[in-house]
Amino acid sequence: MLVTTIPVTVDGQKTGSADLCAYIEDRLFEGEYKPAVLVLGGGAYARYSPREGEPVAMMYASLGFHAFVLKYSVVPNVYPVAMNEVGRALEIIREHAEDWHVDIEHLFLSGFSSGGHLALCYAEHRDVSFPKPAGLILSYPVISSGEFAHKPSFEHLLGSDTGSTEYEQLLDTVSLEKHVDAKKVPPVFLWTTWTDQIVTVENALMLARSLKDAGVNTELHIFRKGPHSLSLATKYSSAGAHEKNDAYVQTWTSLLKNWIFSILDEGNL
Repeated sequence: MLVTTIPVTVDGQKTGSADLCAYIEDRLFEGEYKPAVLVLGGGAYARYSPREGEPVAMMYASLGFHAFVLKYSVVPNVYPVAMNEVGRALEIIREHAEDWHVDIEHLFLSGFSSGGHLALCYAEHRDVSFPKPAGLILSYPVISSGEFAHKPSFEHLLGSDTGSTEYEQLLDTVSLEKHVDAKKVPPVFLWTTWTDQIVTVENALMLARSLKDAGVNTELHIFRKGPHSLSLATKYSSAGAHEKNDAYVQTWTSLLKNWIFSILDEGNL
């Protein structure tokens, strides 16, 4: 496996370039290409969660994917810097597709919490020059800036200019259940837990309704219990947080495997 880190530079970055960490299977034959997943960890746009980065990349690698982790810019950077970094990261992957043997028709985004918000925000609001992902894997995502908002995520994403007309307009823009468009949003795999007290289940329910109304093919799983930020829900990904090692919720990756390979199979029909 080739492991490398590539700087990602876009306009508006206040803290330097973001980091694209690549985990690339390098023992492939000529003409052999593999799908890829770009992983976006959570952290309320204030920090980047390592538990939702490399462990997740290794899970995707075990399924036969090239895996990439984008350590996107957080505070004091504000919208749309992180979203544009996602687009540039996907461009970089596409630019190296021949060298890395990447199937560019099957580039997925996998986001956790605020990273899930970022993945869907990219799909909904990306510049038309940036590539459309083949599918979105959204794990306990931040979605709505309304009644059920995880307010710190939006405060960090949009900055401190609260109360202004521009801020209110942006707040509406990044309330993602309001802007689902089947022409922009690819198939979605969405999961959360009923007892998440940080990003409440209403976020996933509101999004699922909007996806249904827009005609976006969606698979939704709600586990009956479990805290926020479970990542893979394994001992490996829990980093010593025992409540995040949950054999019951670990099954989300098996459900995901069935979904993502069904997407790949449909693409080969």
